This record gives sequence, C-alpha cells and structure tokens, in this order.
Amino acid sequence: MTKNRVQYETAYIRMRTLLSEGDPSAEAKTTRFLDAKELIEKYELAVDRREALPSREAIAEAAFWLLFYTGLKHDSSKLKLVALLMTPEIGVSMYDIMPSVVALKNKATTLAESKIAEADELTPLVVKPRIIPDFF
Repeated sequence: MTKNRVQYETAYIRMRTLLSEGDPSAEAKTTRFLDAKELIEKYELAVDRREALPSREAIAEAAFWLLFYTGLKHDSSKLKLVALLMTPEIGVSMYDIMPSVVALKNKATTLAESKIAEADELTPLVVKPRIIPDFF
C-alpha cells in the first residue's frame, strides 16, 4: 500500500469520526453548515490580505461539513480535496489550494439554497424555520 493511500485512509477515518461525534439534530447541522461557510469565507479573506490563516484542520473540517451536508460527498474531486486537507503529511500550499476550497463552498451554498427554495415551493403556506434540509 502506498504512503499516500494510507494517509488518505486516515483522512476517511477522521471523516467517519466527525460524523459519529456530530449532533444529528437539524438545528445543529444548520449551525455547523453556517459556521463552516463563515470559516471558509474568513480563510478566503485572510489569503487575499496575506493575513494569518485559520488552521488547516479547521479548514478541513469546515470543508467536510459543507461537502457532507449538501450531498457533494458523492463528487470524487471534492471528496479528494477534503481528504487532502485532512492529510497534513501531504504538503500543500494553503494559498494555492484556496480557490478549490472556495469553489467547494460556493457549490455547497448554491445547493443548500436551492434545497431551501425547493422546500419553500413545496409548502408555501407553512411557516417553518430556516434549517438546512437533511441531504442524506
């Protein structure tokens, strides 16, 4: 087994651990999604301003939650990006990888917004809280 394969398997174990530790309530999922989106936005701004970046681990976890809650976990390129972020042994420039992470955030946000709009269209007369729908 190659060194990178072992490291990626470690990243996938970390992803499963995050899932098992997470609060499964819809409110907690919404909070994690919005916090993840905000952290990626701070990361993007810090790169643009050449300021101190959030930790790689925090960026990896934020990208994971965006990926998981929007169904992007089935997109192999996005899944590999998160695995790469969760594998510090594989060197990567956090400045160079930022556009890919921001693209993940943008795609996840678009998907979440479309799911919310779809839910609104299906039940227009019901007043409901703004919660990210369950995507899995």
